[in-house]
Amino acid sequence: FVIIPDRYQFAASPSAELFRDRLVCIAARENKAIGDTVTMDEFMSLDHVTYQPDPGHVIAFDEWLREHYHVQPAVRLSMPSYSLLPLAISGTGRIATVPARMAVIYCRSLPLRVVTPAFELPPMIELLQWHKSRLEDSGLSWLRQIIVAAAGELATEMAPATPVRMNRGGERGGERSPRRFVLGDVDRGDGGGVGSVHSSGRRRTRHGLGD
Repeated sequence: FVIIPDRYQFAASPSAELFRDRLVCIAARENKAIGDTVTMDEFMSLDHVTYQPDPGHVIAFDEWLREHYHVQPAVRLSMPSYSLLPLAISGTGRIATVPARMAVIYCRSLPLRVVTPAFELPPMIELLQWHKSRLEDSGLSWLRQIIVAAAGELATEMAPATPVRMNRGGERGGERSPRRFVLGDVDRGDGGGVGSVHSSGRRRTRHGLGD
């Protein structure tokens, strides 16, 4: 198995959508520069903290902003893990763009608040994939169902979420959602795990939405 963003899925392999999330901004509670929402002009005027696992690593979210809005946020601080972004926001005038589930969790324990972008951002979609030669393996089929069920429980505990779906011979029906951009820059290694070499020839990285 491999759990990957849908952007990097193997087109010929079976897959199941585990969950999807939306992107939001987080800011310090005392940050008066923005309210409960942020416009594109405000977004561009503020200092940002971003995920940067290593120098020269290309973040897909930055590429998406350049392609769709032709903008580049003012990044004042880069962190090697998404889990460090909320800590770097607390008590400052900076903002960060993170998955909504993550934002909700950290806003419970840190003096932060969720700020909703007033402009379109892409969804984050995570898939479970397996080799088609394992489709009839009853043991792995059972394990897939356990993984999908666990992801479904997570989705019901924290909004936003959508029902999981399986395709290309999976245990649950439903068409695969259109290919979407996802936050992070994880790709598949030759060994079938979460490793990465992009087809575009970008540098390798083993970093994703977590550490």
